[in-house]
Amino acid sequence: MYGSVADGEQGEEPPSPEELAQMAGDAAGGGGCKNDPDRGPPPDAKPADRAIKDLARKHGMNRGDLSKVFHRVKRSAGLGAKVDTLVDAEGNVYTENTGEWIGNLFDDV
Repeated sequence: MYGSVADGEQGEEPPSPEELAQMAGDAAGGGGCKNDPDRGPPPDAKPADRAIKDLARKHGMNRGDLSKVFHRVKRSAGLGAKVDTLVDAEGNVYTENTGEWIGNLFDDV
């Protein structure tokens, strides 16, 4: 994939963090996908801490940076730190109690 001089190959440079964020947004449907609010979170939704770890690994992003984005999404929805949330595989964030969609992690990257 990405060669190095040590490998005897010289390939293209790995993507920058900005390019990774763009790729993650594209993978999430061009910046996220709002779920039908009447349906609530999909079955693949996980508690935020686990989902952020998985999404960061999947998209090659820094976990801390993605966590900061998550907290901005919660604040922009007017939610405090103690409100439990779920995050699905596309980065959609839902309140755990009501299942209300509050935003997408990749809309804010």
